[in-house]
Amino acid sequence: MLAFAAGGSPPFGEGPPLAVLHRVVAGQPQLDGVPPGPVRDLVAACLAKDPAERPTTAELIERIGARGDPDFPNTLPRPAAVTTLVQERETGGTAPCTEHADTEREDLDSRHQQAEEATRTAGPAAAARLMGEVAADRARVLGPDDPAALASRHEHAWLLR
Repeated sequence: MLAFAAGGSPPFGEGPPLAVLHRVVAGQPQLDGVPPGPVRDLVAACLAKDPAERPTTAELIERIGARGDPDFPNTLPRPAAVTTLVQERETGGTAPCTEHADTEREDLDSRHQQAEEATRTAGPAAAARLMGEVAADRARVLGPDDPAALASRHEHAWLLR
């Protein structure tokens, strides 16, 4: 993958899978598109035919700059627009529960109970539809990691089985 990313073309060419596989086993990688230097040296080492000649995981980590090698910076600069977009959309995977008005929470709790009751009165398909709506609203209003939102998602999945 590194060879393709750095050079812009597959190191063993393109074509029918058996032909490419033959080149992987019997041929040498074509690294003409990979600029000379440490990246090309690393790619060539990783594609060595003899596994004993390939770098170990520890050697790879050392070579790609885990210790601050200036030839392999730890991070790549991003355009300012990309950085701004990432920061705008970035959310924690485990965002804390947020406090909401009691009336909003009570409304969502009431709708959750109605969806549970629909299992008995309207059947599982109707209950699953209602519970899916409640789960989506709880996640939107309370946050995706709120215990009530998680309970609705669990109940919705159970109804879909």
